[in-house]
Amino acid sequence: MKKNKDIFNQFNYVEAILLSSKANKFYLGGYYSSRGYVLLLKNEEEPIYFVDYRSIGSLDESFNTIILSKDNNPLNQVCEYIESLNISTLGLEGNNLTYNQYMLIKNNIKNINIEPIDFDLIREIKTDPEIELIKKANNIANASYKSLLNLIEVGMSEQEVAMLLVNEMIKQGADKESFDTIVLSGINGAFPHGKPSRKIIEYGDFVTIDFGVKVNGYCSDTTRTFVMGEVLDSRLSRIYEAVYEAHKVVANHAKPGVRMGDLDKLSRDVISEYGYGEYYVHHLGHSIGIEPHERPRLAKDVKQKLKKNMVLTNEPGVYIAGIGGVRIEDSFYITEDGYQSLNGTSKKLKIINSRRWNKYKKYTIFIIWNTSE
Repeated sequence: MKKNKDIFNQFNYVEAILLSSKANKFYLGGYYSSRGYVLLLKNEEEPIYFVDYRSIGSLDESFNTIILSKDNNPLNQVCEYIESLNISTLGLEGNNLTYNQYMLIKNNIKNINIEPIDFDLIREIKTDPEIELIKKANNIANASYKSLLNLIEVGMSEQEVAMLLVNEMIKQGADKESFDTIVLSGINGAFPHGKPSRKIIEYGDFVTIDFGVKVNGYCSDTTRTFVMGEVLDSRLSRIYEAVYEAHKVVANHAKPGVRMGDLDKLSRDVISEYGYGEYYVHHLGHSIGIEPHERPRLAKDVKQKLKKNMVLTNEPGVYIAGIGGVRIEDSFYITEDGYQSLNGTSKKLKIINSRRWNKYKKYTIFIIWNTSE
């Protein structure tokens, strides 16, 4: 948890900051709730936590806590407290306030200037303990994926496979999913963020699985694509090769001082050389931490440079309607001199030998009709 003094070194143009987003409230004290607020004061060492009465006990007893009244609009109570302070400027999370919240604050706090702040900037560089928690989340995700590969079979639906993976992640120690697990097979793979359906996974299907776990408030994010039984469509194996090469190029070039947009371009250039440039329809990656998608992004024209202890994803992909798609994603962090993957599972194309398919194949009976009579 950062002290108020450290935070106001970055936001020195305000005297107080009111936090409303779940992620930033959690960052400052483990209070992960859509209710309540956190107030930081420039001349005070510790934050003030305005806690909804239903969340009593969710914070450390040593924290400076004010319980919000059951009978009042909670934000009115917060505004009354801020009005009583001898401050001239209040910072608000412009990216995380609703219009109604902003108007209520503006109408209730008359003599204090309001300035927008981008508090998410504070979370761009992870501390060593944060990286350890993200590693732990990735270790659970890795183990769960390995278990899934021994369970998945031709004939299962995408939804069945998603449920199997979620169950494995919980069994392995996850608190919950980082986001809704994605399982897409065959031509459904052409939809980057499609939802698992009742579609049956067939022999020869390429299957893309995007999954993550949350542990102690921190997330993982991984995508793997594999094939059931054998490759029946050589176009998909070539697409896989393109995405795999793009992924490796990024891993080999990521280090402190490299511009984020340049990494995105490197991956895009590789995929374009294979002839699939128009089918690479999203950014290379994004930061990850308390939320599965954080800033900054590895995206076109982003001039921001990589710094030590940034944690991001490397996830090039190709998606072609009527054929399918491939995405390979690792989470990684920036060390003093390079790229450290957080995923221990292979990124080479994996062929899954389906027990169910083998069973069907073993007992297939051919009946020949005699039509001579």
